[in-house]
Amino acid sequence: MKKFILIFFITFCYVTNGLFADVVITFPADNYADSIEIFYAPIDKLISAQSKDERGLMSDTVAIKNNMVSFSIPDNQSGYQSGIQIINGPMIPLLYLEPGKQINVDIISMMPFEYNLSGSILSQALNDLIKMEGEFNHKRSELRNKDIVSDEDYKQVINEYNNQVKDYVSKNRDNERSLLALHIGYLAGDDYVKEYSNIPDSLESSIIYPLLRARYNKFVDIEKTKLKQLEMEQGNIMAPDFSLKDINGKNISLSDYKGKWVILDFWGSWCGWCIKGFLQLKEAYEKYGNEMVIIGIDCNDTEKDWLKAVEKYQLPWINLYNPDDSNVRKDYEIQVFPTKIIINPEGRISKYVIGEDPDFYNQLSEIIK
Repeated sequence: MKKFILIFFITFCYVTNGLFADVVITFPADNYADSIEIFYAPIDKLISAQSKDERGLMSDTVAIKNNMVSFSIPDNQSGYQSGIQIINGPMIPLLYLEPGKQINVDIISMMPFEYNLSGSILSQALNDLIKMEGEFNHKRSELRNKDIVSDEDYKQVINEYNNQVKDYVSKNRDNERSLLALHIGYLAGDDYVKEYSNIPDSLESSIIYPLLRARYNKFVDIEKTKLKQLEMEQGNIMAPDFSLKDINGKNISLSDYKGKWVILDFWGSWCGWCIKGFLQLKEAYEKYGNEMVIIGIDCNDTEKDWLKAVEKYQLPWINLYNPDDSNVRKDYEIQVFPTKIIINPEGRISKYVIGEDPDFYNQLSEIIK
């Protein structure tokens, strides 16, 4: 259920015909709540958003009357994803609503919290998948309570769950149940790409298909990035030139240092591992300072925070600020911070190291002798 709680979802309507998606929630006799809060955001905005503010998340509070709540979410062609929080109570973490359909949430018990969904294929699938993930989380909880647990024990539980998801997808290949299992299951990487590639054309009109497509594109981009990073490490790629401003506002270009060994350190003031790595980087600077140049490239910071961090941590090397509209991160395929890149005197990329890896300095000592 933890994964579900991170996601908020609700409804789907067509602007052209003005259809509303309706939700009816019924409460049991032991209900103690008097209202609910509904969170919902358009699917198209969730996909295109570059920040939390761009997700279009909205919320409304609705009173519970006679142990029942009913509400409608109006027109939006892409549909909504939503969650419902019972005030001072538990959460109904995931709903999908379609135009012209009424989704029923029958709360069977408040303590322990138990409910059943009906009204659409996606709602019926949620019942199955919530139960499946509940069993998975129960098994993980049992492992945590054991005195001795191996990594293989955890892997076995995860593999069992993933196989359940794959089996569910296979059995429901021709309906939306398979889409939902792919979307909220734990499949990733090659497993996800393989299952996505088998989605029939008839399901591409589903309101959740764009979410799967966006996730598929993300995995494809990750694989492309990995290949590009591996290619860079072969020593045959010329380091892309760039020009960024230093702490004095002067434009500094990589090409200014051709003929020297160069370390590019991609970091940010918000990155704990980047900060921890400064000590060893300073030691390398002291040791090889006459034979190489270190260029720190700050990313995902305001200029004010960057300057403050450079002063706070007393960074003695060349420090450059990478603004949001720069292509430097894209040119170097920077996805993880810190990332350190060694460039040889001919301007070719010699090493590409992701994360704060102590072995980077062993590699550095082998290169610069």
